[in-house]
Amino acid sequence: AYLKLAKINILRKKYSAVLNFLKKGYDLDPSATEDVLTLGDLLRDDKVFDLARKSYELVLSKQPTLESPYLRICQIYDKTAQRDKCIVLLKAGLQKNPEGKALKEKLRSLGAQANRK
Repeated sequence: AYLKLAKINILRKKYSAVLNFLKKGYDLDPSATEDVLTLGDLLRDDKVFDLARKSYELVLSKQPTLESPYLRICQIYDKTAQRDKCIVLLKAGLQKNPEGKALKEKLRSLGAQANRK
């Protein structure tokens, strides 16, 4: 019910209670990872970057080896011209998940982009 309340508030562009609903909903249903990520995506699409990042970080707090939250946060950093934060985050993700292929690939692509400039 809390995750549905979070979604309703996002769709209505009433963001003040969203993070609280996300936390409560995810605490009650730890298997709702994809739902929390999807709600973070809605926030990101609405350009509510701080809340989107916090929703992805919520997932990382429970599943630190999962690659997709790191990549989603990097999308936010890309949109807000914070490439250095993305690189730091990816390296932290690789410490938690040394086999993270998607994390390695993103880090490589950022290095290649930096070399072209």
